[in-house]
Amino acid sequence: MTRVFPFLRPPGDVVTLGPWSRLTPDGGEPLPDTLLDWDYDTVLSLLRPMTVDGLRARRLTGLAEEAELDLSVQWFATSSALRGRAWRSPLPAVDGFEAAVAFDLPGDDLGGTLELVTSITLRTPGREASAAAPSRPGSVLWSDRHQVLLQGDNTLFPIAPADFHDLPYPTGAGWYLHIDEDLEAAALGSILLLVNERHEVVMRALEAAAFPAEADRRVLSTLRTDVLRA
Repeated sequence: MTRVFPFLRPPGDVVTLGPWSRLTPDGGEPLPDTLLDWDYDTVLSLLRPMTVDGLRARRLTGLAEEAELDLSVQWFATSSALRGRAWRSPLPAVDGFEAAVAFDLPGDDLGGTLELVTSITLRTPGREASAAAPSRPGSVLWSDRHQVLLQGDNTLFPIAPADFHDLPYPTGAGWYLHIDEDLEAAALGSILLLVNERHEVVMRALEAAAFPAEADRRVLSTLRTDVLRA
């Protein structure tokens, strides 16, 4: 069902969005739908280019050129239930405004599914706005949602792929649960599930965790049971 707003909103083509990407030690790369190599000690550095017709957005919503609009990105993490504003920029009354979205999210605030919401919101409507124009500060004129699966909503500790041939663990094992000896450490940061990257069955199941086949479900169930017993 299409949501009906009590004020005019601009068409979607006032915004041209580039893809989300993340910074890594090797440079930038496209942000995948699932981040298997993410952990709670990692700062997630995200980038996104966008071009906005700020003047046209005002005119098509009945706002005066003097109306103040904001571009912003809000984030929400399902496992931690934390949320916040990651980035904000004023949107000037010009067309073709290029915004370089860039921000860092600390890993210990995240978990589960990360939702990124990019929005154009009203700060002040100005004095000559149309009766059909948005008038309340914070009104959302346009928005875009993007989700990234970090490790699944039920995961409460980080998972990392590793080559067991380089570690003191059985090379045929599918995984190993490492628990830090520091009892004062935060729970989310003291547990690490190492997954043998040479074990194709386990790696395939984890990569398909969002939409697992029956065989993947059995592997994930076994892994979950093994972890709970530890």
